[in-house]
Amino acid sequence: MQLLLAGSDNVIRVWDAKCWSLQQHLQGHTDAVHVLVGHPYDPRLVLSAGYDGLTILWDAQAGAELQRWVHDGALT
Repeated sequence: MQLLLAGSDNVIRVWDAKCWSLQQHLQGHTDAVHVLVGHPYDPRLVLSAGYDGLTILWDAQAGAELQRWVHDGALT
């Protein structure tokens, strides 16, 4: 089981909840993360959205960014 924490330094930290050890640093946002959600069936996948206009899909176990989307601020 893992615990995901978004810090005020724009870094997402992945912790092992059983032994409370830091597993990964997910770095890619340049402003605060305001949404952080794990996939309901695949514990590796995490989606984050930040005030920097970025939405990022992560492989939390590998500490890797899989996909990035940029929101341009326009409402449709």
